[in-house]
Amino acid sequence: MTDTNYMINGILESLNEELEKNSPTLNREAKYIRKSRVTRLPQYLPIQFVRFFWKPQEQVKAKILRKVKFPLEFDATELCTPELQNKFSKAKLKIKQVQDKKVQKERDEKRRKMNSDIDKPTEPTEPTEPTEPSSTSSAMDTEEEKFDWTDYLDPELVQDVGCNPTGQYELAAVLTHVGRSADSGHYIAWVKKAANEWHKFDDDKVSVLGDADIERLDGGGDWHTAYIVLYKAKKLE
Repeated sequence: MTDTNYMINGILESLNEELEKNSPTLNREAKYIRKSRVTRLPQYLPIQFVRFFWKPQEQVKAKILRKVKFPLEFDATELCTPELQNKFSKAKLKIKQVQDKKVQKERDEKRRKMNSDIDKPTEPTEPTEPTEPSSTSSAMDTEEEKFDWTDYLDPELVQDVGCNPTGQYELAAVLTHVGRSADSGHYIAWVKKAANEWHKFDDDKVSVLGDADIERLDGGGDWHTAYIVLYKAKKLE
């Protein structure tokens, strides 16, 4: 963790093991890298950061203040075996299509609102009778595409209770530590309540924050630093 900048890189490095053994081809000792990969992903995925190290001269356990970025949404398929990645492929593609469509819809709504504000008259006009919104356009705005996710999920993963059938996660909670020493400081819990809404539990004081506040917990100074992050399987909408 001392030279890691991103959570995913730290996890991948931990799955690689360096071995030294005799090579029949080289006829001498050689170094090998053994790569391990995940064969099953759980519904809830806790990840603990290595944030403390021992200073032998000072005889103290010090804190690693380095920034380590962790995402609000985490694609864990890179950690998995090719076989498991293949089982995720259809669901992963469909999730991306749904997300892209949602983003495009939000952009269109923002553009329509901006154009509507521009077209508004600057001078007062005669009041007009309110008009009923078009039932057709209203239906188009509120109607969501409905489909059966079982068509995109691997049957074996669906039957495996407790596993993540898509490999996609969203951040659910963060445990942070503030302070320079492992033997002192303060721990605080940050829990997601809804979209862009987080609750910060600082003893008996609870405050409401947004996604941007959570992204600031990546370290780099004396501010609250993520020590444990908890991901949950992304909800299929």
